[in-house]
Amino acid sequence: MTDTQRNHTHHRLWLTVSGLLIAISLVVSGCGGVVEKSNAQGSVATANGGTLTYALATSPDTLDPHRSGLAVSVRVMRTLYDSLVVQTADGSIKPWLAESWTVSKDGKKYTFKLRKDVKFHDGTPFNAEAVKFNFDRVIDPATKAANALALIRPYTSSKVIDEYTVQVNLSTPSEAFLGNISQAMLGIVSPTAAKQEGEQFGKKPVGSGPYQYVDWKDNTSIAVKKNPDYTWAPETVKNTGAPHIDGITFSIIPEEATRIGSVQSKQVLAAETVPPQNILALKNSPDLQLLQANTLGLPYTLFINGVASGKCGFTTLSTFSRRFPHF
Repeated sequence: MTDTQRNHTHHRLWLTVSGLLIAISLVVSGCGGVVEKSNAQGSVATANGGTLTYALATSPDTLDPHRSGLAVSVRVMRTLYDSLVVQTADGSIKPWLAESWTVSKDGKKYTFKLRKDVKFHDGTPFNAEAVKFNFDRVIDPATKAANALALIRPYTSSKVIDEYTVQVNLSTPSEAFLGNISQAMLGIVSPTAAKQEGEQFGKKPVGSGPYQYVDWKDNTSIAVKKNPDYTWAPETVKNTGAPHIDGITFSIIPEEATRIGSVQSKQVLAAETVPPQNILALKNSPDLQLLQANTLGLPYTLFINGVASGKCGFTTLSTFSRRFPHF
């Protein structure tokens, strides 16, 4: 490959990546499912029931949050799992499964006071032992953790103080620790189910989230149904009780044209990852809504492998994490 060819290839790749850096886009059908509606008095009432259909750009690798290495898995996992804390839009940390916490003077010990009313979908109670099991599971080499392992560092161990108090120990202070444990890939799984299912847990996931797993049809769809007992949502969502929507079907549609067309034909309510070339047309459509959000940090990075065995190559790294809304 000549220098000119390399430069042209680099330019085309950078254009592709930089287009993705602009925004994460979501297209929504204007007539596919209304959650709020006006009553006779003109006030807004909430509609209940029905199933939301959402088109994913690719298939998740697993629904085990500790073993997943794909951002697309987060869309589904955020409906299934809760976290100890939640990070708000301004970056502040608020309670979720943990009601409160204190940090030692040296910054290496976090003591969490936990909610006492939480149960996993299989009936297993959430408590300090569950937190210890989850964090220890991430650093256990047998788990083969992916992104979760990077997020939890510099975690070393946990100590159960009492049933609803757990002390988390770090090897060094970490300003990022609370923000990291708010991520879906450090969601809290049911210890009972994780032990029982072993390697198959990613296909039989059990959390404590607003929705619970129904089934996964390979390369086709993933279905979840509402958890009627859910009453512990964080303050970042309006509805702190059970979801209004009965279920969500995640349709796996890798082809861009088919994915966008499925929204336009109302086969699905919403689709993610809108191609940049379609944004203007979709914005101007009276039947569709185009939702855009700037991504934080550096979600897509292009690394150039200058010389490797006499060849020039390119590697693309994607590390995008997103909180899924509570419907």
